[in-house]
Amino acid sequence: MSSAGGRVIAAARRRVPWSLSAAVLGLVIVYYLPYAVLSFHLVLLTSAAGAAIAIMGLNLLFGYTGQISVGHAAFLGLGGYGAGVLVWKYHWYYLPAIIVSVVLAFVVGLAVSAPALRLRGLYLALVTLAVGAIFPGLLRRFADLTNGDNGIFNLQWQPPAWAGLYGLEGQQIWGFWISGGCLVIAGLLVHNMVRSRIGRSLLAVRDHEIAAAAAGIRISTVKALTFAVAGALGALGGALMVASIGVISPSQFGLEQSIELLVATVVGGAATLRGSIIGGAVYVYLPYYTSQFVSGPIAGVVFGGAIIVAVFVAPDGLDGLLVRITRLAGRLPPPVGRRPKPPAVRDSALDGREVEPDSGRTPARSTDTQTAAVRS
Repeated sequence: MSSAGGRVIAAARRRVPWSLSAAVLGLVIVYYLPYAVLSFHLVLLTSAAGAAIAIMGLNLLFGYTGQISVGHAAFLGLGGYGAGVLVWKYHWYYLPAIIVSVVLAFVVGLAVSAPALRLRGLYLALVTLAVGAIFPGLLRRFADLTNGDNGIFNLQWQPPAWAGLYGLEGQQIWGFWISGGCLVIAGLLVHNMVRSRIGRSLLAVRDHEIAAAAAGIRISTVKALTFAVAGALGALGGALMVASIGVISPSQFGLEQSIELLVATVVGGAATLRGSIIGGAVYVYLPYYTSQFVSGPIAGVVFGGAIIVAVFVAPDGLDGLLVRITRLAGRLPPPVGRRPKPPAVRDSALDGREVEPDSGRTPARSTDTQTAAVRS
């Protein structure tokens, strides 16, 4: 490649951030992936995309800010039931119903953040635990609105006519397009957020609140904003997961689901965007595959054992394990038959000029260098 072509590519890389390029690539994958997998696996991938969005919010709260939430499934239920009730009872279209539920969860997140302004650690975990325990009871209490334990059915996406998608397969493809697109957009927004001044404030609050306050960071504002954004992302993920399976009931958003979300966040990798995506896959696929080998109470034992093994093997999460493997692979010797070219050696006595490693010879001295040597 010519030097001019290299300069053009380098200039394009400076103008287009790699995160935007990754987002475009992600949208392309989302568009073509439904045509490469079976319909059943497409439903699982749609649920995994929704779970990954919810775990992104929990990761902002837990991984970046250091606030433990043991009742995060309540936000998923708020998004799922907020959109489901509007579609089922008031005949809304699904997309505006999801937008309303996300805004509602943002407001509720601000309200829940009030105890977090004065509590931390175990005490904050107990407050969020109480929120997660109360939420299923509230759904059963207002059975006239939520249909109680009977649940709500037939909540699948209805693709528009211009999409050219029909039947059950068309609903599944459209649902994956929406969920995958939301995952890409949410990932881009979260990436820009954690790389900005807001993200540095989150890390400062997590590492040392007193030092962060002394640096001029408003601790209460940071915590309230994080809880609100985490609640909104959780509601978005919950609504998308409900749309992928078409059924919603109070048992889907209990304390067990909250703990599984927190475990998936840790196993995937805290404070990493890739870890959130891996955690979404763990949240959906690990229970499914463990139930394929065993059934009944033993399935829970196998699931717990798999989590324990994952934590011991990858204490920094599966994302950290992949990073270590990648770094180790970079240190391996080259394949047989490929001899690497030794790097050029610089010598201060030669005014920074390169030594040719193969011949051991050095380029001839310039006229100025030779004149200086004679004078000395």
